[in-house]
Amino acid sequence: MEDWSSELPFYKKSLEIALKCYPSDHYNLSKLYSSVATMYQTLEDYSSGLPFHEKALEILQKIKPSNNAELFAAYIHISGIYFKLGEDSTGMLFVERVIELQPESLPEDHPFQILRQHFASLREKS
Repeated sequence: MEDWSSELPFYKKSLEIALKCYPSDHYNLSKLYSSVATMYQTLEDYSSGLPFHEKALEILQKIKPSNNAELFAAYIHISGIYFKLGEDSTGMLFVERVIELQPESLPEDHPFQILRQHFASLREKS
């Protein structure tokens, strides 16, 4: 098994450098924030990764249309983290956002569409 914790400082350093090079709402920053968040998820340190996912989402909300597939993915990631942290009601808020979204140009059999439909059926059961 690889020691992912040794990789985390490099991801954070990349983000630190990029913050000096790009405007605060640049797309590349959203990708770097997501990468750091994903690294924390890999380490199962969900509470540390959550702010990075939220920052990536904040940037995407500014620069992408509301039906963008990357926004959809960001909401899914954040909902999953809240569920992992035991904060189900907050996780459900993000699930509701996923259900509302219609990702652009995705066929009905795309995994995002299938996941969206699954979330909608879960909501109907509760």
